[in-house]
Amino acid sequence: MIAVNDHTERLAGGWGGTVLRTGGTVRRSTGHWTPAVHELLKHLESVGFWGAPRVFGVDSEGHEVLTFIDGQTAASAEGWPAWLRFEANLVRVARLLRRFHDAVESFRPGPSLQWRDGSRGLRDGEIIGHNDVSLANLVADSTGRIHSLIDWDNAGPTTRRRDLAYATWHVVGLHARDHARARGWSKAPDIARRLQMFLDAYGLEDREGFVDDIIACIGAAVRSCRVAVQAGDHGARPFVALLARDLEFACQHRSALEQRNHAMHA
Repeated sequence: MIAVNDHTERLAGGWGGTVLRTGGTVRRSTGHWTPAVHELLKHLESVGFWGAPRVFGVDSEGHEVLTFIDGQTAASAEGWPAWLRFEANLVRVARLLRRFHDAVESFRPGPSLQWRDGSRGLRDGEIIGHNDVSLANLVADSTGRIHSLIDWDNAGPTTRRRDLAYATWHVVGLHARDHARARGWSKAPDIARRLQMFLDAYGLEDREGFVDDIIACIGAAVRSCRVAVQAGDHGARPFVALLARDLEFACQHRSALEQRNHAMHA
């Protein structure tokens, strides 16, 4: 364990693990997926994608060592900062995700690499996605402009569409009323408009059934939380009802979201 001293700062966040800053580096707890994630991050560096940390390796205590990305995060602020709700950042995140997807297209890892959900090769149409593009994993500069993604521990095989659908849920803000208020929305956002802006900025051409893709992502998250609770993870219990309400909210608004986006994209 790295000692926390005058030269080491414990950072907020890091769900389920230690996150320490030492100078220009971040040291984090590792898992069986870490070597695979490092291969991914090295690839992103090699192709010039600058919206992710760089890898230095693993220190003598077994912590991974990454570059510290200077800026603001949701964890470093009190509550959910206003910049997370800016429409300009909605566009920035969509474009950042598209740049990542384009950059990772040429990364073809072997089936032996162990991702968080296990090891397998890529199937036709798949990429290695971030799989957790949420408000907590975005970094903004001092003026609140989002520029980077952090916490790549959930990276693994997926499709562009599934990775985008998960991000859409969180960044657009497809949340039930109580969840939206908890994230700083004093009044309900225009989710149909925000969804259109997000998908336009990403450049998604085929939008047929995309709202159903979002609903599927939320449903999978609900099931995952329920499994975690059954396995004894009491910290996941409050999220079951919270995410179940998001699922109900998305289903209730499905037709309106589909109609608005088909009409505007036609």
